[in-house]
Amino acid sequence: MLAGIRSRLLSLLALAVLITAGAIMAATGLAARGGFVRFVKSDERQRAAGLAELIREAYETNGRMPDLERFIQPRRGMMFAHPPMAGPMMGPERVVVTDEAGVVMADSYPPGGLAPPRLPHPGEEGVPVQSRGRIIARVFLGSMVTRDLSPLQADFLRSLGRGVAVGALLAGGVAIGLGWLLLRTIVRPLEQLSTAAARIAAGDFNARLEPSGAREFRAVTASFNAMNESLRKSDEWRRRVIGDIAHELRTPLTILRGTLEAMTDGVYPMNLENLKSAYDETRSLERLVDELRELSLLESPGLRLSLQKIDAGVLAAQAAQAFAGVFAERGLRLENNIPTGLPPVSADPGRFLQVVRNLLDNAAKYCPAGSKLSMSAEAEADKRPARLALAIADDGPGVPRAELELIFDRFHRVEKSRSRATGGSGLGLAIVKSIIEAHGGEVRAEQVEPHGLRVKFSLPLA
Repeated sequence: MLAGIRSRLLSLLALAVLITAGAIMAATGLAARGGFVRFVKSDERQRAAGLAELIREAYETNGRMPDLERFIQPRRGMMFAHPPMAGPMMGPERVVVTDEAGVVMADSYPPGGLAPPRLPHPGEEGVPVQSRGRIIARVFLGSMVTRDLSPLQADFLRSLGRGVAVGALLAGGVAIGLGWLLLRTIVRPLEQLSTAAARIAAGDFNARLEPSGAREFRAVTASFNAMNESLRKSDEWRRRVIGDIAHELRTPLTILRGTLEAMTDGVYPMNLENLKSAYDETRSLERLVDELRELSLLESPGLRLSLQKIDAGVLAAQAAQAFAGVFAERGLRLENNIPTGLPPVSADPGRFLQVVRNLLDNAAKYCPAGSKLSMSAEAEADKRPARLALAIADDGPGVPRAELELIFDRFHRVEKSRSRATGGSGLGLAIVKSIIEAHGGEVRAEQVEPHGLRVKFSLPLA
């Protein structure tokens, strides 16, 4: 494909060079011919004027018309005693002298050896020979006799045209050669890019390009490598997520299948207790599927948020009130340290409540009885744009420092303290992160001394 592009580009370049060379040749030829003709005519009139002056002096000296043949016969380079008297290109030219009525009096090269009585088609008006205010003759020289250039003059123009043509062709050849080199520098990176793109399309995400060439090519190479790295990470994430989902589904499905098989084989009695165990596993599967769907919706480009001015403190208190029974049942205490009069934030009320609920639910699952939870908030006016930061902290077992950046990943669980027996699907904090980032905010986890965890998120002020 790129070879075809190279051939087409080279053909277009050659065509453009040929057209340009032809136009230059035509324009140069016309300009050279026009300038040369003007030069020849100007020179001819000057020399004709010199001859007219000689004839006038001889006429006034002798009192009659002198022998004109003596003046007009060509003597190469010595005509009219005013060297150089030969015309341009150093060749003798035809000279005709007529009387006032236009009758030929003398002709240096009469056609057929006999001078015609009149000039049939003079090129232009001859130079007058005036004596005492009266025109006694007219002098015609070169193209003034006929409209054509002399053979030497015409040969000079042909030589000039050939020189221009050769120069244009040489310049065109150089232009095509340089164009070919330029095309190679353009097409070669494209060939490398095409090869690397084909490797990526085949699933090889190790294909990378080395930056080289012009700045634009280096920028394209950098963008391509960044895209490739993003695709590689996406592919790794896809494989990991598929494996995690398969792992998460396998456990409840295995338990459900084992329970049903045991009841079918008569190992377990088919009573309400065993049926309830199987039902609970189906509920676990349902929650996992719902959370996966929710996470997929939050990360889709078409996510729509109903942004409003909300009082974050009031909504956080509402979410905490809904967990009062859960905290009391598990022996947990919750302190609401969010001050009143906070500036409003721009957020979707439903999504904001979902964030607070997920964080409270996550803390309630992993904190032992007797733990204390707290909610706080503060304005971050020094950030651009200004934000409101809310934090939910606990004094539970905490999270190792190395795990703080990972707890927002899908299906991530911290070993031992965050086990399957006490935890959920591992998607709650991933959903929190997606919601906050969809609002243009930030979320992070911090250790609490001497032990515990604080999850802090910030949203832009309204």
